[in-house]
Amino acid sequence: IGAPDKELINRPESAAPVWAAAAAEAAKTAAASAAHATTRVHESMNRKLAARCLAELGNLTRLDIYRLLVRAGPPGLNITDIQTRLDVPASTLAFHLRGLVGAGLVAQEKIGRTVLCRAQYDRMDAIMEFLREHCCEGFESDLPAAATRRAS
Repeated sequence: IGAPDKELINRPESAAPVWAAAAAEAAKTAAASAAHATTRVHESMNRKLAARCLAELGNLTRLDIYRLLVRAGPPGLNITDIQTRLDVPASTLAFHLRGLVGAGLVAQEKIGRTVLCRAQYDRMDAIMEFLREHCCEGFESDLPAAATRRAS
């Protein structure tokens, strides 16, 4: 998803229709490339990466942050807005955002003094695709678990 125009971020509340139009355009662009992005990200998804992403979301604060960013949509939210909406201390928020960014679930962009955070939908799509990869295939062709299961 492309970065929002810097002028749109700094406009007053009266520019809301312009902001909404930019957000709608960003959503269209994201939808148009979703299939390609999911395929590309899924190719690099593995058990360890999926487990890391799911572990990050296993914390209630990080889950709340991620869900808030999903709700915000492609424009994302700045750190102050996240802190205010979730009533989380700045140091705690920084700690949890570091984990989400490290797992690739959230992207941050610095625009002037503002740091925007956006949910990375392609990463979540890849995780979901990874989880559904062998859905409903059955087990006839599988080897016994002892021969195939290894900690890796």
